[in-house]
Amino acid sequence: VDGGGEVTPTGERFLAGLGVDLLKARGAKRHYCRGCIDWTERRHHISGAVGAALAEAFLARRLVARGGRLVAMKGLFPHEELRELPPDIVVAEVPAIRVPGLDGQRHLVIMEPRVP
Repeated sequence: VDGGGEVTPTGERFLAGLGVDLLKARGAKRHYCRGCIDWTERRHHISGAVGAALAEAFLARRLVARGGRLVAMKGLFPHEELRELPPDIVVAEVPAIRVPGLDGQRHLVIMEPRVP
């Protein structure tokens, strides 16, 4: 997405490769694509029909699940990063792991949404 909220040709190819149906998104009643800043986390994200189509593609391919867990691989134990997580994210566990072919420490950070 460029600074004006339109999908670039490179972005179209990338999204199509992920299974995002951009033709369906263009025909949607909502705004086609908008880059905006999430008001709670102050991070950029894609909204509009393209953002919804991206979410649908990820759900269909089982890359994400509603209410699912977030997993990140880190090197050293990420003390500072864990302190900076938003309040609606809970760390379930941070096990040390061994990655074949890699020397040094590795950790999986397993997070989930905080249940109200």
